[in-house]
Amino acid sequence: MAFGGLDKKSNGAPMSDINMTPLIDVMLVLLVIFIITAPLFTHAIRLDLPKVASQPARETPQTITLSIDDAGKLFWNDTPVSFEQMRARFADAGKAAQKPELHLRASSATRYDVIAQVLSTGRTSRMQRDMVRDKKIAVGVGVFAAFPGSKYPTLIAVQGIPAQGHTNDEIQTAIRAHLERIKTEPITDDELKIVKTRARASLVRSFDNNSGVARLLAGTQARYGDWHEIFEYVDRLDKVTKEDVMRVAKATFTATNRTVGRIENSEAARAASVSAAREGDAR
Repeated sequence: MAFGGLDKKSNGAPMSDINMTPLIDVMLVLLVIFIITAPLFTHAIRLDLPKVASQPARETPQTITLSIDDAGKLFWNDTPVSFEQMRARFADAGKAAQKPELHLRASSATRYDVIAQVLSTGRTSRMQRDMVRDKKIAVGVGVFAAFPGSKYPTLIAVQGIPAQGHTNDEIQTAIRAHLERIKTEPITDDELKIVKTRARASLVRSFDNNSGVARLLAGTQARYGDWHEIFEYVDRLDKVTKEDVMRVAKATFTATNRTVGRIENSEAARAASVSAAREGDAR
């Protein structure tokens, strides 16, 4: 490579020497960069990480919904089946490695809710008016359509707490009278209308805030396996008739289908019995 000079005194002959200064500067810069970055590639920190054995993901169990309508017809996941077909499907489901989860739906549940509310929900209900307000033989009464819970086949429970000076016998007699009445006399149109209106109002109030919506959705999904049951229940309740209620009451409230339990304080019970006997003699 040849370079020309700019000096006027020179004779204009090309200069044959190469200026190495810029090349040396570049080489030194590259060397410095290499010296700085080289330790970074070899530097490492030893970490003792925990060893965890991987577990296979748990499969979601199959959900089986078994429904029974008012006529006694069986439905397997909304598909009509006979009793023999249901038994065969249960046998097949039991052989599966992952046991299925069973949800039972009986249409009579809405009838039990109507019975419970007509008898004891609100101050205008039958047992509240008769036993608590008028006769004053009880300080509290209650009818529970699903006891102890509603996820699985359950019971209907009736309870009464005697007022001071009254006995469990009086409570039991009054309760049986109301159960017999609902078996033999249809409930009134107003009573049925109040129950249906209360159910719709309760549903609307449950959507007032986020926590209410969350509790309602989670609770319904856990109990029935489908949150749509929130609205399907109200639809089924609207279809309940007075005849439905009386028919279910006749089939349920029988002597052979009844268990009676009492909680008594022996001294208090004895004193109440003596007091009641004295009042009877005075009359």
